[in-house]
Amino acid sequence: KKAIKKKNVISFISQLRFSDTDDENFKNKLYEAEKIVAPNLYKFCKKNNFILEILGSDWNSTKEKKFYKKYIKNDDWIYRKRKKDNYSYYLTDQASIVVGIDSNLVFESMARGNKTIALNLRHNWHNSYYNFGFNFLKDRGNFWTNYFSVRELNRLMNYAKRTSLKKWKKDNALFINKIMHYDSRNKQFKKIISNI
Repeated sequence: KKAIKKKNVISFISQLRFSDTDDENFKNKLYEAEKIVAPNLYKFCKKNNFILEILGSDWNSTKEKKFYKKYIKNDDWIYRKRKKDNYSYYLTDQASIVVGIDSNLVFESMARGNKTIALNLRHNWHNSYYNFGFNFLKDRGNFWTNYFSVRELNRLMNYAKRTSLKKWKKDNALFINKIMHYDSRNKQFKKIISNI
């Protein structure tokens, strides 16, 4: 992780995978969360002078961008194609706030010290998703929620917006370290390997 100057962008981590299944009903139900979050996040960005940036997930970038455009209904946002390198880490590190649903990149972004919001909306699809599978989390907190409403989204976003990065880390370190600990240079992994 390198020191990167933060930009005035809010990055939304997409999880669309059009090629995973041909079952349209399944995809419509699974991706209901993206249909709700993206346009409301766009409205927050417009109201608070941020630029919305969507980090692509599907290799078919044309189809994915078309999906989001259908629900956001405007063009003044940025779509970033998925790439094979660690480009997503760079994009999350340079964002003012990162927002996602339950992608592993959401938790990696938290562990890397970025202000990150997790909107757990898939539990409406399957109850195994409740609290992201972490039994030590309550239904809602400073940076996560199991409920969705515009008011709840704004609660989380406004907390992230007004809280300094230093205070953010101090307030949330206990939960974030339990979710995913950032091990700089893989020291723990290397130690395990060296003892084999």
